[in-house]
Amino acid sequence: MGIHCQGAGSMCNVKKMPMKASSLHHNVSCSRAFVDMHTLPLAPDYFNCPPLPTQEATRYAHLAYQHALHIVQASTVTNTRYHWNIDSDDADLKMYEGWDPFTPNTSTLHAGTTEFIGHLDEVAGYYRTHHVKGHGVVADTHTLYTIVDTPTASVRVKWLATKTSSLDGFVAKKRRDFCVLEVKYKLLSNVVVLCWSSIDMKCCPPIDGMLRARMFPSGVVCQDAARRGYLHLSAVAHIDVQGLVPPLVALRATKDMCRAFAGVELCLRQSRLSASAFLLARDLRPLDSRRDCFLCHRRFSPLRKKTNCLKCGEVVCTACNPSWSVLVNGHLTKRRACTLCSLASKPSKPVATPSIHRDDLVPSLGFRSSDATTIDRDDSMSRYSDSTMGYHT
Repeated sequence: MGIHCQGAGSMCNVKKMPMKASSLHHNVSCSRAFVDMHTLPLAPDYFNCPPLPTQEATRYAHLAYQHALHIVQASTVTNTRYHWNIDSDDADLKMYEGWDPFTPNTSTLHAGTTEFIGHLDEVAGYYRTHHVKGHGVVADTHTLYTIVDTPTASVRVKWLATKTSSLDGFVAKKRRDFCVLEVKYKLLSNVVVLCWSSIDMKCCPPIDGMLRARMFPSGVVCQDAARRGYLHLSAVAHIDVQGLVPPLVALRATKDMCRAFAGVELCLRQSRLSASAFLLARDLRPLDSRRDCFLCHRRFSPLRKKTNCLKCGEVVCTACNPSWSVLVNGHLTKRRACTLCSLASKPSKPVATPSIHRDDLVPSLGFRSSDATTIDRDDSMSRYSDSTMGYHT
């Protein structure tokens, strides 16, 4: 039950389905049922949302584009509005901590930047074909409405529930959940955006046993890097966890979400490895044919064991030949492949995904995409409000 756009340039058509009084009553009682820490995932029919009027759908499509622009600006660590300061500098991810003067003081804001080998169309294709569940920080998700669903764009209303660590479970007894507007598309010809931002929906009230947290525009901005063949990825997590939570726990929650958003490279590597066949045992190079690792050239020892890459067949050490979660004949399993093959193994040709503009996404709004670029000159767009949309538009 929901609304679906048949094309990027078409209006949203509402699928009207009659609702019986008994089913409506069941939905209300079910949504108020107590949910403890161990009852996830929720039943597929837990949420029973009424059809979304076309005017509301258009409004959410408009808001989705604005939030995508917002996260593009927030992901720029040189943006003085967010007062970015470096938090940590690891080999694979540089983390920043910031704050937004237009959001509550209880919110925490982190950003992470990294670069990796890949194609922009590969990232866009991954987000288009995978319903991202948060890469390890989201325990359950339900799609309440599909507003736009095309090869070039996706706008959905979703409910998310976070996982809890032992520290979070001890300090913060209740699991956090969100009702978010999710946007996935190519914002410009060279920028891929995934954005989550909290909204309020009557059909998705706070659930007993959970604490409704608030997420300001958070997600991923990916674009071509200066180095040829590399991508630059910026991840932003901006969360108000709500409730009585120690500041360190709130900071940890935001950092975990930021690292999860930045973990798309691992997913891309596993997708590449799944796209081609693995070698059989008879095709592998004999282990006794090498004394040193084929990649790092270090001598094998009891602590540096010999293994075969199941893609190229070479003899490599376990450090250079990790186990990946891959699909083999439609089943998720573990297979070893060297780090070099995880970069090189990819579909024969990335599927090109043309960029989408807001004029195509919401043609009834009556103004140009260029009008929205004034977001960097209009701070009022991102000021927190108590309206159902969360941000002024």
